[in-house]
Amino acid sequence: MGRLTFPSPRVTSADVEKWTRRVRRRKEKDGKKMIIHLWSYLYRHVLRFWVKWILRQLTGKCELQRICDGSKKSAERTLKIEHSLESSKSKVLQSAVNASEDEVKKYVELIMEEKKIDIQKDTGFALKFQMCLVQITGYKKLYLDVEDLRKHPYNSNNTEHEKQLIEIPNVDDY
Repeated sequence: MGRLTFPSPRVTSADVEKWTRRVRRRKEKDGKKMIIHLWSYLYRHVLRFWVKWILRQLTGKCELQRICDGSKKSAERTLKIEHSLESSKSKVLQSAVNASEDEVKKYVELIMEEKKIDIQKDTGFALKFQMCLVQITGYKKLYLDVEDLRKHPYNSNNTEHEKQLIEIPNVDDY
């Protein structure tokens, strides 16, 4: 029986150019990603501390005070506060994000003491910051409650599940 032969694929110069362009684009993207990762690392671990220190010296306010003064009462302020607390090197500030709603007032006082915030100079800070912490802890609690409910599968034989399903408002009403 004879051997089967297949025609060899012909590679044209256009194919080679297309592949080389594709490789160059990939290398450029990888290079840009590397620069972004390097800049991000440097900012988080080196520059952020110095930028915060310089701003503290110039304004006389810590990052939390600047966020509360510069942002309107909105989710934007709360997100910035949450990011600042999570990014902090202080364990007190980091743990404030995971505080319960009952501990919010205590954490506000601890953070004001840690950051050396004078209540006489910045009278509105405590209230603004406390509202942000209440929103953060409330969101975390809501998230955990929803996740807990999500773990329980729906059962049509369970009358409790049927009652809950009936209680869900009609989407057309909104």
